[in-house]
Amino acid sequence: MLNKLLGRKNKPERMYFPGQKRETVFTKLFRKVKALAESFSRRYKLTKSVHIYISGQKEQLIIAPQYVDKSGLIIEQEECFVYEYPVNSTKLGEELFRCINLFYYKDENIRIEKDSDWPAFKHSKCKTMKAFMNEYILISVSSTNDGNIILKMEGHPYKDSLLTINSTISCYLGGTLSKKRADELGNRIFLVYEACLSKQFS
Repeated sequence: MLNKLLGRKNKPERMYFPGQKRETVFTKLFRKVKALAESFSRRYKLTKSVHIYISGQKEQLIIAPQYVDKSGLIIEQEECFVYEYPVNSTKLGEELFRCINLFYYKDENIRIEKDSDWPAFKHSKCKTMKAFMNEYILISVSSTNDGNIILKMEGHPYKDSLLTINSTISCYLGGTLSKKRADELGNRIFLVYEACLSKQFS
């Protein structure tokens, strides 16, 4: 009646079955807040990852933090961190831990137009992509699930290699990093790198 007096259009009433509770303003609000919370949780429970590039020839190590875009594509961030190689294993472990925790969700779709726009390549000492792929060994480091407790290190002996060198190590990314664990992380990276170079396992 009030809607008619005010000139408002009547909304069709929701049908309820016998015994079914009517949805109040508070239950509607709770349902919306819960949906938003679940959406936020799905978006920000991230499986973190980072790329490490090592070249003994160029005496350079590059750590490239990453992010994931709306389409689910994981891309390197523009800012990479460059170090002289060889580097202390504890220092490497600490930098790996710091950089992998820079991983984040980017609320847009990103596309790299050209290979030369690849962030790690732009920070390398190479003039061409071919030289970069030949002279640097890529080691991908990622957590095995969104709990970010176990890290998987995957070494690529050469571009598009069918076989990779894999190793896992326990490291909770949400906690603090001890010197001992940092040293273990750095040493494990070196083991994967050496295995990629020699094609032999220790």
